[in-house]
Amino acid sequence: MTIYIGPARNKEEMIAARDLAVKTFSPLTPNKTRDQITEFKDFLWNENGSLKLENIIVVASEDRVVGTVRLVFRNLYFGIDSYYCAGVSSVCIAEEYRGKKLSLSLMEATLEQAKLLGCEVVLLFARRALDHYYPKFGIWGLSSYNNIRVSMSSVTTAKRQTVTLKDVESSNLHAIQQWHALSYGNCFGYIERSYDYWQFLIEKFKCQSIAIKAICDDGNIIGYAVISDELIMELAFEPKENYDVMSIIGLLAGQKGFLDMQLPEKHPIVGELTSLDITVSHRECEYGGHMLGILNEKKVYRKFEDKLKRNAIKLGLKPLKERVDGLCWEWDGHDVTVQLTEPQKKLGVETTARLLGARLVSRYQNSYLAPCESVNFSSPDHF
Repeated sequence: MTIYIGPARNKEEMIAARDLAVKTFSPLTPNKTRDQITEFKDFLWNENGSLKLENIIVVASEDRVVGTVRLVFRNLYFGIDSYYCAGVSSVCIAEEYRGKKLSLSLMEATLEQAKLLGCEVVLLFARRALDHYYPKFGIWGLSSYNNIRVSMSSVTTAKRQTVTLKDVESSNLHAIQQWHALSYGNCFGYIERSYDYWQFLIEKFKCQSIAIKAICDDGNIIGYAVISDELIMELAFEPKENYDVMSIIGLLAGQKGFLDMQLPEKHPIVGELTSLDITVSHRECEYGGHMLGILNEKKVYRKFEDKLKRNAIKLGLKPLKERVDGLCWEWDGHDVTVQLTEPQKKLGVETTARLLGARLVSRYQNSYLAPCESVNFSSPDHF
């Protein structure tokens, strides 16, 4: 039996890979036909015309595709540092070929292809069924999953009748793109969105029954909210201080006694909620969920050294050494050098998190030069 593992070699293999993903992840329902499901998968895979042979990794047995992975590409930000990121999606092996260790070879080929395409880090959103699987490739769950619940009994300000919601129109997209960047751009784990990507998201929301609503005050659009089953997945506003936050909270909550929002800790509205009764929750799961790995260690080390140097200069630090999370670095007053304490080992969760600046609450070690922050990925960016 001849097995090929690598980028799709022709359009037929790419179509077969799509069909395998549809069969694996999109079971038939009374409300959707196979053709409708396939059409939606085509839409997702060909995001803004991005579908290419090099982005689809396949396992082919003779002439049959029996495994696949789709690669998507994003610009991912941790603070001011940007990383070219490979998003891994639709990882699957045909049922009758499971248990033959093909998935290991498939993931190895996927990560190698991502490196060849210039990616520095890898991001994936793992299913619970694959908990504990991806860490063997150096991919770790680093997200904090920040959620805020507002008790509406603490919102005593009367809601202004001029604050309303309406459907988003195409003419609003440029403003929405700007507001998203302003509200989320300083948040750890921000994924940059182009205008074309926003157009793609709007269509994707329609297919997934996710609402995106324009927030208006006296008829003028001042922000937007992405809503799924009464959960506020995303919230952004224009950069001005005269909008009524309490009225917006009241409008979004409706008649409920609480309002749930997925908001990273640096989101500008978080500071507006300090006078309210709020419950802030975090979650940590290093072996699953929203997962990150380092592909180009050389580039990541260089960015890490640059960050440490910026921090040392900003703090006016004298020469010092620190040894934290499997790393040892030295600031001599001019430059920073970084080394692994055990260079023969693969990067573990603590070292990966520290290099990217992600805070692991359960095992966090303080550092003058390399403090960490909570990482959060906005739900609409899931692929």
